Amino acid sequence: MSYEIVGANRTEKHISECCLKWCIAKFPLNRIKIKVRFANIKSAHGWVEQKEKREFVITISKDYEYLSELTSTILHELIHIKQWVTKEYDGDGEEEADVQSRKIANMLWNASLI
Repeated sequence: MSYEIVGANRTEKHISECCLKWCIAKFPLNRIKIKVRFANIKSAHGWVEQKEKREFVITISKDYEYLSELTSTILHELIHIKQWVTKEYDGDGEEEADVQSRKIANMLWNASLI
């Protein structure tokens, strides 16, 4: 998996890289390109769009209150990419992405990996 992070400050970039590197190690995301784009939006915490068969753009709001919220949002969208690539999810995949993103975020913070 290759990735690019744009529009992020130093902290946002660090957290994004930690999340991306963890997902690279744990998820079957071979030959995937991911662009993480930070923007001043208030309509949502984030979303992911598939641009090509193996190319995705994650948009993340810079309007977050806590770094843990930012971490969970990035992971939530990465989990959606994993769901789409593996075609393994229930319903719209939101519940699984919510639960897994919080669990992984807590693990990363508690293990001082972020």
